[in-house]
Amino acid sequence: MYKILDRLLSQAWSSVYVLDQPIREIEHSIDGDTQRPLVFDIARLRRHVLRYKSILDPERLVIHSLTSLPPALLGKDLHEYFDDIDDYIEKMWSVLQSYEQRILTLHDINQSLISFQTNRVMKILTVFSVALLPLTLFTGVYGMNITLPFDGHPYAIWSFFVTIALFIALTIFYLKKRDWI
Repeated sequence: MYKILDRLLSQAWSSVYVLDQPIREIEHSIDGDTQRPLVFDIARLRRHVLRYKSILDPERLVIHSLTSLPPALLGKDLHEYFDDIDDYIEKMWSVLQSYEQRILTLHDINQSLISFQTNRVMKILTVFSVALLPLTLFTGVYGMNITLPFDGHPYAIWSFFVTIALFIALTIFYLKKRDWI
């Protein structure tokens, strides 16, 4: 039984260690500031780690209970063998815990970057909407079917456009000076 478990765990170790490379690739993608969406890659890795942990957890329990038995029941030699397997499983468990923490940290970092990009886009859209607000007001007022002031003056519309363009430029300048853009 020891030989079977030892062989199975050594093969399982190589399959667990394979998860390290995709985690490193995601770390480099986040550090490299690529615009590739990483949410699905991170979720896939989280599922893999959880599957490994769900497989390893019952084995941990059984092997730990075997090593907890008095040495007289198994014999001193077998007790050491199962203690060795228990150590091996605990190492795998700690590696999986480490992978899980790294993946959760990568998820948090990725969410922060997505939030930062969304905030930046929202700020730009807000600045444009604030800058174009006077033009929207102007078209709304002069789009009505009523007599308005300066309706008969030929250059009144151009003076309104210049005034609105100056107001938009001043608004953008003010927002840029306040470092909101």
